[in-house]
Formats: sequence, C-alpha cells, structure tokens
Amino acid sequence: YSAIWSFTTISPLDIQTVAIVDSFDVPGSSPTGLAWDGSSLWMIDNLENVYQLDTNGTMLRTFNSAYDASDITWDGIYLWLHKYYGSGLIALDTLGNYVNALSIGHWAFSGMAWDGRYFWVADYNASRIYKHAADGKTLIYFGVDVTSSRTEALDYDGKYLIVGNDNRISKYTTNGERHFI
Repeated sequence: YSAIWSFTTISPLDIQTVAIVDSFDVPGSSPTGLAWDGSSLWMIDNLENVYQLDTNGTMLRTFNSAYDASDITWDGIYLWLHKYYGSGLIALDTLGNYVNALSIGHWAFSGMAWDGRYFWVADYNASRIYKHAADGKTLIYFGVDVTSSRTEALDYDGKYLIVGNDNRISKYTTNGERHFI
C-alpha cells in the first residue's frame, strides 16, 4: 500500500499568435528595415520614411526619420534607427520624436537587432557582428562567413542571430559560433 496522492491536469498554455496576411504592398518606397513591436510592424524605406502598419498592411502612422537611417529595431519602448552616415543608433518614440543617440562606429546597410538586453549590429565593410550594451559600449564582436558576399541583414530569433547576405541565411550563437542544422 502507499499514501494517497492526487494530481491535476491543466490545459496547454494559450500561445498568442499574430495573423499577418501572406503579403501586402507597402506604402512608400523600397523597405530597408522592419521591426515588430508586439502589435504593429514598423518599416523604414530607402527614403527614410518610417511607417507603422497593422497586420493587414494598413498604414497607422508615418513620419520621415530625417536621420539618414537604413534599418530599424524595437527595444520594447523605442524605435531605434541605424544611421547611414555617422554610424550611430538613434532612438525615436512612436511619434518620431528624438529620444537618444548612441555612437557605435559601424557601417550601416548591414542589419541590427535588439535581443531584449543588447543591440546586435552587423558591419558590412568588416563582415563582423557587434554586441553592444544598451549604452552603446561594444561588448564583443566576431567575424561571419562571407564567402560570396558581405553581411546585409541581421535578426535575432530568441536564441540565435540570423545573418543574411545575398546568397544565404546563416544562424550564429550569440558568442559567434556558426550553428549548422
């Protein structure tokens, strides 16, 4: 015989999913960066216009960044733009008002991401990925495989850095090790 015991079953966690239509035409010109804030998609185009879009592609807000920016990310509070020239990050509120700037010293057109604690910025010319503290301080950097072209895109999926160029997408750990599937 054993002691009496019991257990309770619970239903699986409700996972919130977001329904974005398969595709939609964007307002403005050619997109150079995208960021998701949990409810809206933010896009910056090659004319430095920033658009807030709903999941159906309807424009909710727009403003011109006026900061020579090429990419955009969301840190949970602010939109951060990666400048073409001057190699810095600019924080804007969701109305387009300037909040802060960080000098990071990397060439734009290469991608950036926020992982919840750090900025990750790709440098097109050096083919490196840099990890920055929220104050802009460089913490680490590592080179990436650019056999056929330079780094042109960067994102973070919650575990890995996703690095893209015009021929491939690769996954890297946050300490610079290439992750092979």
